Parts: sequence; structure tokens; C-alpha cells
Amino acid sequence: KMGNTCSAEKVMNTSKPLTAEADIATDQVTSLAWKPLCCNIKGTRCLRNADWLPGMGYSDLYCICQIPGKPFSRSVTEVVNNSLNPVWNQELQFRDYDAGDVLEFYVYDKDWIRPDDLLGYVALQSEQFHSGGFEGEVRLERAG
Repeated sequence: KMGNTCSAEKVMNTSKPLTAEADIATDQVTSLAWKPLCCNIKGTRCLRNADWLPGMGYSDLYCICQIPGKPFSRSVTEVVNNSLNPVWNQELQFRDYDAGDVLEFYVYDKDWIRPDDLLGYVALQSEQFHSGGFEGEVRLERAG
């Protein structure tokens, strides 16, 4: 699940597993005051267990959200340990967002000895959230 405070509501794939939920607020600029894009990463559900060895528990999950091509836009949630259904409920702000930018979300299992495991990703096109916002679930790709 990924999310934020927003006005419009749109729900996609709510009955399917391996989903992410997002809320994205885009305040229409009616004056010269600039406002950042706000995004509240809520969490995910029904992820596979990447820590499958006996005694390892479940995955230690975190999410990266970024705007492609803008290296300073990358934000990372806290790690939720030993879970397949993490809840982050973490608000992120993107100060370099421009209309037309894509938001990418990557969910990883944190590993301490080897590289982290990618458990799924999703890209939201600007048309899906700009100017009315977005609230709902989206299906993660490569979440097998």
C-alpha cells in the first residue's frame, strides 16, 4: 500500500493480491506560491517471503519512491521487519515534481549480507494523479 492526503479517489485492483496502495495529492496552483507533490506511502499486502530459509522469519520490507531522471527526488521508507504486509504510512514530498513526471515505486526486502531483493514495482503516470490526486491500490509488477 502506498498513499497520501488527496481529494480524488480512485481504486484499482482492490481484490487482487500483491498490490500497493497510494494516495497522491497535487494542489492546483492558484497563486505564485509553489507547493510540493505530497505522497503518503501506506503499505503493501500479500508479498512473497524473500527470507525463505528456516529460522529466517519473513521479509524486512521497504519502499523507494522516485521520479525517473531526477536523482534528488529519491525517497526511502523505513524498513518494516519480519512482515509480508508492511504498513509504512510515511509521507514523502517531491519538491522537483513537474506536471508530466512519472512516480516509480519499488518494494525491496532488506538483506544484510547480500544485495536486497526486489519484490515488485509500479509506475504511476502523471495522468493517473495530476491534478485530481490518487487514492487506491495498484498491482505491483514483477511481484512473483
